Amino acid sequence: MILTNPINEIVKINKELESLLQEDTTNLDLHPKPKEEAEAEIKACEHYLKVGDTNINGLVPIEKIKRIAFLELYIKANDLIGEGNYLTGLKIEFGIDLANNLSLVYKPIRFYNGTSNLGSSTYDKKEGVSFKYNNGENRFDSISEDERCALVLRYEEIIRIKHSDRTGDTHTNFIKGKDIESMIFSFQEIFALMYDNRSVGVNDIFDRPNVNPILFFNYVKKEKIDDYYSAKHSLLLSPNLQPKVEIGILDFKNMYANLAHLCPPNCERSGHVFKLE
Repeated sequence: MILTNPINEIVKINKELESLLQEDTTNLDLHPKPKEEAEAEIKACEHYLKVGDTNINGLVPIEKIKRIAFLELYIKANDLIGEGNYLTGLKIEFGIDLANNLSLVYKPIRFYNGTSNLGSSTYDKKEGVSFKYNNGENRFDSISEDERCALVLRYEEIIRIKHSDRTGDTHTNFIKGKDIESMIFSFQEIFALMYDNRSVGVNDIFDRPNVNPILFFNYVKKEKIDDYYSAKHSLLLSPNLQPKVEIGILDFKNMYANLAHLCPPNCERSGHVFKLE
């Protein structure tokens, strides 16, 4: 599915994002997922995922984030220093807090073509500090590395995943090196999702003055292996629970943003590869 990257149109209506024009331009053909397909994978969470002994209800979003809050993290990513062509993005890790609630950790990142891979589509990266979303204040607050580690470690200790659909398979512990440890969305993709899901008559990807958040959903990513499917815990981004507005035929309209940049397999040791136009 070849999509048109709407960066130029985004910058026309949101001048504060002009620095997007300095980035490499990613093809967004990797990520859109139709609503019906996404909702089936979200619903599958209750069968494949548990926190301890409690099934995860995928239909309830982990986070509802006010769109304008992403601007701060984009600015943080853009301020990171790296040589060569670059992309900005957002690294997301699963955590679990002391109340046994799933808790996402966000880290702005800048991918760049360093001297070791200049001219290729493989990127090194610089990472900023970690953030948690503050629902009461509708903003991202920074957290310490100790806080980040505690959340991530607790996730790895008590998440239970039914790793396949083979008869007799049950939920087992997190498997380091096999299960997903981090997920990365480029800001180009996040902003394209917003752009294609604005309210009628609103020329602002942050959809001001409306409150139309971006939702983060658990979903089960399945991969065919021989005669069975392997299942992993991942994330989907959605513009709203039940899209109602019609603003024309757009690439991400009524779509979920699907994640292709996962660790593993795309961990730092093997670089990060983005398709370029």
